[in-house]
Amino acid sequence: MTRRLRSTNVLVLATYRMDEMHRKHPLVPTIQGWRRSGSAEFIELQPLSSDSVGEMVLAIFHESTVSDEFRDFLQERSEGNPFVVEEMLRDAVDRGDIFRTTTGWDRKALTEMRIPRNVRAAILHRLERLRKEEVDVLSAASVIGRAADVKTLIAVTGMDESAVYSSLETCVAYQLLEEDERTTGKFLFRHALTREAVYEDLIMPKRQQLHARVAQVLAARTEAAAVDLAHHLLLAGKYDDAVPICVAAAEAAIHSRAYRDAADMLERAAPHVKDTVERARLLCRAGDAYWNNTEPEAARRLLEEGFANLESEGLAVEGASYRLLLGRCYWELLRSDRARHEFERARDVLAAQRTQRVACDCLHQARRVGHLSSPPSRAMPMAKSASVTVSMAAETMGILSLIFLVRWPTVLVSRGSTSL
Repeated sequence: MTRRLRSTNVLVLATYRMDEMHRKHPLVPTIQGWRRSGSAEFIELQPLSSDSVGEMVLAIFHESTVSDEFRDFLQERSEGNPFVVEEMLRDAVDRGDIFRTTTGWDRKALTEMRIPRNVRAAILHRLERLRKEEVDVLSAASVIGRAADVKTLIAVTGMDESAVYSSLETCVAYQLLEEDERTTGKFLFRHALTREAVYEDLIMPKRQQLHARVAQVLAARTEAAAVDLAHHLLLAGKYDDAVPICVAAAEAAIHSRAYRDAADMLERAAPHVKDTVERARLLCRAGDAYWNNTEPEAARRLLEEGFANLESEGLAVEGASYRLLLGRCYWELLRSDRARHEFERARDVLAAQRTQRVACDCLHQARRVGHLSSPPSRAMPMAKSASVTVSMAAETMGILSLIFLVRWPTVLVSRGSTSL
């Protein structure tokens, strides 16, 4: 058609997906011919950047700000595909994951957001051309993770080596997987959405069975990371085996100051602990790890649940120590009123138990919160009162200084409205 219409002003716009252009695709020779003859101009669309995704969110919701966390989450999950971004947002609104409040739009935790059904269906449609053994290898790879090595795939699928290699070659040809250039024998999913779609298409018993096989393979390897083993045991439903490994992995992560990994392990393990006290302690430790990772909102959520269970089991003093941490979270969330409330409640519990030193800390913290959040006319009297209290405590208890357990910011920022 392009040769016959050279003397006519006609613009033909056509699109195609590079991901679907494997070597045997019938369109490949035609495109190569257009490139050689110069009959067509090709424009390769690049994925949207994080900033572009943020602009898209602002335009859709008519908002003025969007959090970096939410923007980066959408960019990573969609891999910059504007269609997927729009479908994820529409699906989140329909499911109630994103909702309107009196101050604007708000959202639930990012972990609750899933790949939209129509996007998943489009991805799975591409798998219909695969044979059963090729789907089995791809399913096993999706359970293992974003990357899978050949030895693990052979062990998990139970297939012989030649069949696994043949299936991998087909998946690479269809641009579902790609070889890891840095590690021989390891294959990666080209897109995270492909892995997620394949994984979610597995029925739960099959998914748990594959996770159990992966855990069995990892347990036999001395170099396997405890975090990976715990992850697969949890998803295999083997909670009694998974919980102690999760706790050990969390302790190692805390020692390495990988607080986010530690918090994730403890939070995932806690629901599967039968003893109420031990479950509460894991939640509080997870909250502590979130706080150390400068995530006060996530810490607040777990601490409130954790110390409430400790107090209900008669462990008021232990619970009060976590109330102190909760007070710090509220302070960093610019809720000085709630911070002071938690400090004073911790003081009351500890004072009743004659834990004088820590109780004095609580009193000083509560008064300092009041000083920092009060108008200038009340600031000086509160400061003097706090100073007298600390001096008396130091003299009475014979200590040179008190331990201040709150990280006080040097700049106070006025509380703003909630945004996405």
